[in-house]
Amino acid sequence: MTPSDALPGRIAVVARRDASPEPERPGFDPAGEYYECYLPVLGPASWLAYRYLAAKVTQEPALVDPAELAREIGLNPSLARSAPLGAAFARLEAFGLLRWESPAVCAVQRSVPALSNRLAKRLPIEARARHFRIVGGLQP
Repeated sequence: MTPSDALPGRIAVVARRDASPEPERPGFDPAGEYYECYLPVLGPASWLAYRYLAAKVTQEPALVDPAELAREIGLNPSLARSAPLGAAFARLEAFGLLRWESPAVCAVQRSVPALSNRLAKRLPIEARARHFRIVGGLQP
């Protein structure tokens, strides 16, 4: 999360330059079917925030108003670190989908990697089956 106690009033969103998926692990479009595998892992607020930010990523930085983003995805528009959007950003950061390059610039991964086997084994039954159908391999 940003070093301050609150999110800035405007965030520049850029694509992560170092976040290409590993060749043996495919990357998936955040708007594609694989989102249903990430949803139980990240939670709905984090996943919606990620999809919103990933859709904004272009060659040029996109300016995002975090309070407006929170409203768009049904969260309290508070910019406090402890507010729902701040918690969602922290979760995205923990999973490597977002990285703060400066207090007002966040780098967002354009695609999501396949979940690790450890996480996939913990998914609910339908999401686990979907993961193994999409990614391939035998279901544990």
